[in-house]
Amino acid sequence: MTADASLRALLAATPEPPAQGALPACVLLETFTRMLAARAAILAEVRAPMSARDAASRGLLAELTRRNEGWRRLAEHARDALPPPRLAVAQLRAYAVSDVKGDDGGATPTA
Repeated sequence: MTADASLRALLAATPEPPAQGALPACVLLETFTRMLAARAAILAEVRAPMSARDAASRGLLAELTRRNEGWRRLAEHARDALPPPRLAVAQLRAYAVSDVKGDDGGATPTA
């Protein structure tokens, strides 16, 4: 695959990033993950180092870089919007303890 063909395939696998907030964080991250997998498959077919020497290839590379940067920023924002795993686990533990103790926090003896 030529450099031009590789860049065109990568561009086809890298859609325009959506506007920030257009998708829920979990959907955006899932879409980003699928896009990365598609791009990895394309890159796995590249056998030799390639360079973007002509103007057309440089233009494709510039567009791919622009889209990639947009997706990277969106993925960072989406990741930061998700609750930290430890917080989620701590909340689950608190709920589990309150269920075992009952509504009054365990003040009323059982049995």
